[in-house]
Amino acid sequence: MIKLQLFGIQDFIFNVKSKGAAAEIKGRSFYIKLLLEVSKKIIFETFQIDLKAQPSCIISNSGGYFILHLENIASDKLENCVSNLQAKLKNELKGTELKAVLAFTESTGNYKNDISLLNQNLQDKSYSLLSVFSDFNKFAPVVNQSKWTSVSTKVKNADGKGNVILEKNSLKGPLILGYSFSIKEEIEGIPLFRFMESYICKTQDGGYSTFQDLLWHGKGEPKLGVLLMDVDGLGQYFNSIISLATHKAFDEKLQVFFVNQLGKQIKFIKSKYNESVYVVTAGGDDSAFVGRWNNLLNLAMDIEISFKEEFKKEKLTISGALVIVNPKYPIIRAVKLAHEALKEAKYGYSTKGNFSLFGEIIYWYTLQKEIFSLRERFRKGMKSEKKTDSHGKSITTNKEVRLTRGLLARARQTAANLSSKNHLDLSDYFKLDYYLRENQKLRNEVGKEYRDYLIKAEKSTDELERRNYKMILPIAARLAELDTRGKKKKEK
Repeated sequence: MIKLQLFGIQDFIFNVKSKGAAAEIKGRSFYIKLLLEVSKKIIFETFQIDLKAQPSCIISNSGGYFILHLENIASDKLENCVSNLQAKLKNELKGTELKAVLAFTESTGNYKNDISLLNQNLQDKSYSLLSVFSDFNKFAPVVNQSKWTSVSTKVKNADGKGNVILEKNSLKGPLILGYSFSIKEEIEGIPLFRFMESYICKTQDGGYSTFQDLLWHGKGEPKLGVLLMDVDGLGQYFNSIISLATHKAFDEKLQVFFVNQLGKQIKFIKSKYNESVYVVTAGGDDSAFVGRWNNLLNLAMDIEISFKEEFKKEKLTISGALVIVNPKYPIIRAVKLAHEALKEAKYGYSTKGNFSLFGEIIYWYTLQKEIFSLRERFRKGMKSEKKTDSHGKSITTNKEVRLTRGLLARARQTAANLSSKNHLDLSDYFKLDYYLRENQKLRNEVGKEYRDYLIKAEKSTDELERRNYKMILPIAARLAELDTRGKKKKEK
């Protein structure tokens, strides 16, 4: 068995200048997929494995790695192939944040033992290969390279149609490990639709949608979001698999979910995410998206609901993190913030399957059942009911019950102050009641609910649940504030 794994993927993809970032990020993410495909092609061609037999050799093809099972190959030939490809990859990735590590092991007849040995060999090799780069990557320069942009341009022009063609010693496209990359409809190859990274948001004239362009697909405050999603405990689940067939079947199930099912949800022409979400990486244990903040929030919820249903039998969960920033905030910094938030969501508490929003870790069901519901009531409370008079002139019938953003912000801050205390402070509670006074119905309903949340928080023995109960109102209020802020003038 042979395993190739790429390290430094997120640093490589997002270490770009702000100008033209969308096109270059897309090019870099697709380049990673091509690099893995070319590496597999080199291995198959080295051992003269027939094209029809190649799919049966692939055990796993997820995210930034692949595992191949090759039969009747002498160990010295395997070692020579791995050594030569390792050298080619080192030369190919020179000057980038990406590092590739290859390892192999001979079969012992015990699949679980074989995978364990393979992973251990790769880990041992990665220590020796990556240690010299540990400090270098911190100072890797932000550079724009035409190679990534040319890859991205080819993908954009294909418009999701055709097949990926990899040809040796050809000058028809960007070279990757000595192979050229092109997309053609009339020649058999790897269908482009298999790559979620091939989906590119476009403007009406067919150009690249910039991150600024994505902000105008929706209502409310035009802010940018970075969404990261990661399957919890996937490594442990793989370690429990005892047969090659089971491993292969589960990996294919992951691919179907993250590429086919999620791809249709995002790419479908009438989808609420069409032309508003950039898929940076998707297809394995983790995924990354850039787009309008509220579209990404809805996408995160949709992914979690679908994932929970699809992998009910395996009892797997998925964690996520959404970071919301101003449009001009450097994307590489936003991604680093999202990574830190995701790490806290996954490992900050004993429970798995959590979501990070506004720096708070919350249960998915709390977000869906409690926060979204209260957010909607706040939004309705901030809107005036408009009618027209007999002359067709617009009139407002209930100005006296309209909740302003200013009062909601004060209520949010008061609730946040309450959440940071270990006891119920009546003065803060009375302030909260006062700030909601303009809308009597909302004041009565929310006041009672929040009081109940605080009581539940006091009784709960679950640390995260206690925190969730206290933060329902502040998070819902913050979302409602962002929802109801008008758009600023679009920058040219």
